[in-house]
Amino acid sequence: MWNKLIGARGALPLRNPEFALNGRTSCGAFTMDRETQFATELQALRVLCDEAIAREQRRRLLQSLAQHTFIEAEHQVVFESIRALFQRGPISMAQLRVHLNNRGFPDTDVEKYFLPDQTGSFEFRPPNKIAP
Repeated sequence: MWNKLIGARGALPLRNPEFALNGRTSCGAFTMDRETQFATELQALRVLCDEAIAREQRRRLLQSLAQHTFIEAEHQVVFESIRALFQRGPISMAQLRVHLNNRGFPDTDVEKYFLPDQTGSFEFRPPNKIAP
């Protein structure tokens, strides 16, 4: 059912995201170290915030993570805010920031949960040179 959550914006091939995120396979064997699980959680949260991904796919992921306990406390808090905002429509960085602030988490770095706009232009800036 879940061949890919993300296409060109960063592949995350998961058939059962709930197993991948809790670090266990369907047989119960542990498959991920803490660093890998942290990265997978972050990627899942990015998918949920990515409006380029079909809403139905993100809704399914949201439902599959409803019983998941994130290893990173911030990820858990952000997930709960995303879940609340998802019902209202598209999720923006500003909305997530305000929601987290209202919940008592004003210092959360929400930028990392949104992928940079990959359709925008690239601006080259040469490094500053120090004159002798």
